[in-house]
Amino acid sequence: MPSSFVAVRVSLGLVLAILVAGCATSPSKSGAAPAGASSQFMAFPAVTADGKSAGTLRLGQTTLGEAKQMLPAPPADVAEGQPRVPDGYPRPTSGEVVPKPTLVYNPWKTSYQLFFDANQRLVAFVDGSSAFLGKPVAAVAKQVPDLHETVRELPFSEQQAQIGPCTTMLVMASTSDTTVSDVAYVFHCATTKAP
Repeated sequence: MPSSFVAVRVSLGLVLAILVAGCATSPSKSGAAPAGASSQFMAFPAVTADGKSAGTLRLGQTTLGEAKQMLPAPPADVAEGQPRVPDGYPRPTSGEVVPKPTLVYNPWKTSYQLFFDANQRLVAFVDGSSAFLGKPVAAVAKQVPDLHETVRELPFSEQQAQIGPCTTMLVMASTSDTTVSDVAYVFHCATTKAP
């Protein structure tokens, strides 16, 4: 399995286990690239597991504090959703900078993994409710024509496409049936320190 998604898949498994235990995910409205694709700070609508809109996440701009205010906080006795040091994260193969997340945050009752850098800015976003999940890579490539394979380590294939000036989309798929198992978006430009 490609190193860029190894730890992300393990962490995503914890999120999915929590969701299966008591929360249903709400699929994204569209499989197309998120709104704001021409902007440096690509915008993603934040939705809770019950389908309620919680605000907008902007790669490279949203701070950890803003994300924590926007999305549900876990109960104090639940460790899984608390911000913590990441054990791996998705890495783009192109871009101005390679992000180095220092914290990962799994907001309670969502299917997201949000990665923040030393400037406390959102630099990677794993979308566990993406409309692309379970679809063939070929179907995703029709909507994201620049999608191309960057790593193949059986039984997985990693595909990437730059979808904005500072954003790369990463897709992990099974090599046996070519269906998408993980979708992530990574900010690959420099960030500024959060106030």
